[in-house]
Parts: sequence; C-alpha cells; structure tokens
Amino acid sequence: VLTMTLVIPPAIVGMMYLLMEDPQFGVISYLLQSIGLLNSNNPILATASTALAGVLVAEIWQWTPFMVLIFLAGLRAL
Repeated sequence: VLTMTLVIPPAIVGMMYLLMEDPQFGVISYLLQSIGLLNSNNPILATASTALAGVLVAEIWQWTPFMVLIFLAGLRAL
C-alpha cells in the first residue's frame, strides 16, 4: 500500500491528492480546518503561498515510501 504511489503515473497521484484536498470533502482540508489552520472560504490551492505548500506535500507524499525503502535497504546491508 505504501509504494502504490510509485507504480502509478504522477498525474493519477495528483488527482488523488486533489481529492484529498477538496474544500468540501477532502481529508486534508477537514483536518486543517478542524485545528484552525485553514479557512473554509480559502482552499489550499487557491493562493500562491498555500499552493506551493500543497504541491510540496503532494511530492513528499509520493516519494517518501521510496526513500524509506532505500534507507531500510541500506540499514539492512550493514
């Protein structure tokens, strides 16, 4: 499940992330609104300052499992 983002095209990863950031039904938007970091009238990708952070989170979400696998393989080789 963790490496699923590596075997699907980046466009599909982007679509999945947009669904998670949806202002009405997205999990990420809900969590940020519940802790007070996001206003419901201002979606994450609406402004330039928050869009960069949103894109960075999507990239980190896509590539973190691969980096963890490489790290664990290196530790195992020791």
